[in-house]
Amino acid sequence: MASQKHYLLTSQELNLKSYLRILFFIYLGGVFVYLLPAIGLLPPFLQPYPFLVEPAFANNSVIKMGLFAALCFVAAGDVRRYLIAVEAVMVVMALAVLS
Repeated sequence: MASQKHYLLTSQELNLKSYLRILFFIYLGGVFVYLLPAIGLLPPFLQPYPFLVEPAFANNSVIKMGLFAALCFVAAGDVRRYLIAVEAVMVVMALAVLS
């Protein structure tokens, strides 16, 4: 019984887990949006912007969003065990806001 109490998450940890799951789906959606030009499904209203299909822009953005999605997925699995992944997501998001 004592071991089961150890695994119960606090309300703050549950909120963090939900937030990380939401971020996972947002970042996964970002990966698909950045991959649309690569597979030729660029909507007509985005075709006047040639920078969207430049390889450096698309590759770096896909890698960044994919890495954040993976970090959020892992961190949401067990917020206590993978605290370093949670902290990495928080630090990177704080730096993104500040920059």
